[in-house]
Amino acid sequence: MNRKPINPAMHGLIDYGFGVYNTVGPRVLGLTGKAHAIPLVAAVAQGTLNALTNLPFAARRVFPFRMHGRLESLGVPALIATTVITGAWKQPRAPLFYGILFAALATVYTLPDWNAQSGTHEAPGIHLR
Repeated sequence: MNRKPINPAMHGLIDYGFGVYNTVGPRVLGLTGKAHAIPLVAAVAQGTLNALTNLPFAARRVFPFRMHGRLESLGVPALIATTVITGAWKQPRAPLFYGILFAALATVYTLPDWNAQSGTHEAPGIHLR
């Protein structure tokens, strides 16, 4: 049995933590312009996805956890590409902020069991087989 250490509820909480980090981190580090705006957009996108995923802390359970993972599998590379293409990482403290963010994202993306059931019932809406 090869169980992954992050269950769906824990993953959801960690994602909300990313939202806080993406909202507060750039301001604390004094990032400006694109280096500040990109994480804010990511925070809104992540918060919206979490609020609509079949997780204990969701506002409305629209997406199953597996779909959440598939959407993140597109969003994380898009976030990295946007950061590099726009040059947002070039500000003096931006490599620190983005380095921590990308290392944490890589870790939290690889450790959940994306096939695990979340919540007490199946999410209405989109279902993957």
